[in-house]
Amino acid sequence: MKIVITENQMDKFAQKLRMGIEKHGFTDTARMTGMNKLKLAELSGLPIKGDTFHSENEIVVGDLLRDLVNQNREYKTCELHYSGLEGIVEWNCRFKDDENYYRLTIAATPYWDGNNTPIDMFNVEVTPIYSPEDKKEFETINDYLHEFDCPKSFENANELMDWFREIYIPKTYDIIVKSLEDFKEREL
Repeated sequence: MKIVITENQMDKFAQKLRMGIEKHGFTDTARMTGMNKLKLAELSGLPIKGDTFHSENEIVVGDLLRDLVNQNREYKTCELHYSGLEGIVEWNCRFKDDENYYRLTIAATPYWDGNNTPIDMFNVEVTPIYSPEDKKEFETINDYLHEFDCPKSFENANELMDWFREIYIPKTYDIIVKSLEDFKEREL
């Protein structure tokens, strides 16, 4: 069965969602409607704040990270995960050069530090290709912390999704690759 919704009906629906958010708050409206938060933000057409301080009827990026990551789980040699308990976006990446395999774990959460995305490589596993028994693991690597600025706000969910896919992910990946090169020069 196919349901056709007119533009007028969609506008009324979006208005009802905005009224629900204003009255009950963003999180409770998502729960009451059964929508994931990113879909609710998209349908409501409301602006999205970048920072973490907000009233309950405002939408912030932090509330949408789980859904953003679920839409963008893989990028090149990395898998992205969202840890709800810690509220972080974790990257698990695999690389290979002529001598070694590298497995990296990186925290790179947008707006973790105000309007910045800190990129913290906190675990590197190095496995020699021809002698895997000589595997080494490096933890809490503070020398490889980088960050970049994030927009203060987004006009709507589509603008946020574009930024996440076209700016955040490639920029984070490029910094991870550079951090690995720096790590190889210093540690190996």
